[in-house]
Amino acid sequence: MPFPAAPFLSAVSFSSALFLSLLALPRLGVFLAMFAGVPIVMAQLRYPAVLLGTGAMVTSGGVIFLFASLLKTSMPGLAVLLYIGLCGLPALVVATLMKRGSPPIAIILSGAFQIVFFLGGIAFLLYEKTSGELWTALSKSLHQAVLLVMNTAIQNAQSTLTPDEKTRLLALEPMIFKTVVSIIPGMLTSYGILTSMALWGVTSALREPSEDRGLDRGPEEFLLPDPLVFGLIASLALFLIPSLSVRIFGTNLVMVVGMLYAGQGIAILVHYVKKRKIGRWFWGVAALFIALQPLFLVLFSIIGVLDIWIDFRSLRGSAGGGRISGKTLDDGGDSEDVSGPKNDSHCDALSPSLLCIGDWKANLLGPLWRRLRHNFPIRFSGYVDHVSHPRHDRGRQGLLVWSDLLRKENGKRSDFSQA
Repeated sequence: MPFPAAPFLSAVSFSSALFLSLLALPRLGVFLAMFAGVPIVMAQLRYPAVLLGTGAMVTSGGVIFLFASLLKTSMPGLAVLLYIGLCGLPALVVATLMKRGSPPIAIILSGAFQIVFFLGGIAFLLYEKTSGELWTALSKSLHQAVLLVMNTAIQNAQSTLTPDEKTRLLALEPMIFKTVVSIIPGMLTSYGILTSMALWGVTSALREPSEDRGLDRGPEEFLLPDPLVFGLIASLALFLIPSLSVRIFGTNLVMVVGMLYAGQGIAILVHYVKKRKIGRWFWGVAALFIALQPLFLVLFSIIGVLDIWIDFRSLRGSAGGGRISGKTLDDGGDSEDVSGPKNDSHCDALSPSLLCIGDWKANLLGPLWRRLRHNFPIRFSGYVDHVSHPRHDRGRQGLLVWSDLLRKENGKRSDFSQA
């Protein structure tokens, strides 16, 4: 097999250019640098035999070192380390897990962990090498940035602020600076999650339909586990505790979980854009808005949380079923699929919280209970026996308990199992 020179050069040039924007245009480059690993992922997936992605990453690091030196950057070696930790290695992690067919949430969290771990290690090594001088310099720079923002805000509001109010605001500067420093871990983790989402989402959208996708169906079907919302609620509840350290921890946790739900909100946007066949120009406009105003991510987070109850993409199914298939078991033990519309007027007893009054259903704990039943072989029936789950048998026996709520049709029992 000849060496794929054209894809190799394309991956190196695009990856290097996207990352170098971080040095030339810092504010816009922070956003563009998140996509610098996409060419590496594509190259690694399409040409795994020659490890094209790995070679492109190494070559891109050399190109970045050269251009960083030409731009007279004080530490060109640090630029290479940032590229490897922020773009190169996460891209290889994402490519490997996508090739194995891992779930999207596992791919995203693994890539984010690699980013946080590697960049955290670099920061620790630089701190030890400079005996803390680097951290002192960064603290001064951050302190000046906070003062600049506060002074700018005060100057813009001179007509509405009295001199005493200005003095009190400036007196709050040390506390504001301390708060900004304390949420850096959450900001770094959130940026790692967003970068990992960009690597997986853009690569999934660009892959050919004929390629082996495993569990990957595209970014428009990205769905977080519904019980994760309890983690968001718990992190918000930490703000009620009268302790600054606890509230700071809650702030970091809200940022991390909120970024995951922002990814789900963006997936909903992708779903509607594809459904309405809007042109590619839309993605350029949307990316520009997010780059100029990152607070749009808060809006996407709210949409992602609301999707738990509204189900914008209908991925969870109807109230009584979700991704559930109904099967009727005859006396011989054979199954018959009865998941059609005729099931809609019956009670499927998927959870003890299912309330059936005629054709009206209200499933209060359905998503959580369905996932519990998916992992534990417990079902409802009219007698007690020990059997294994027919579709998710993991080598252990489960308790089979039939209930009077179970729908019967023509004298046959119905077994609802996770599809």
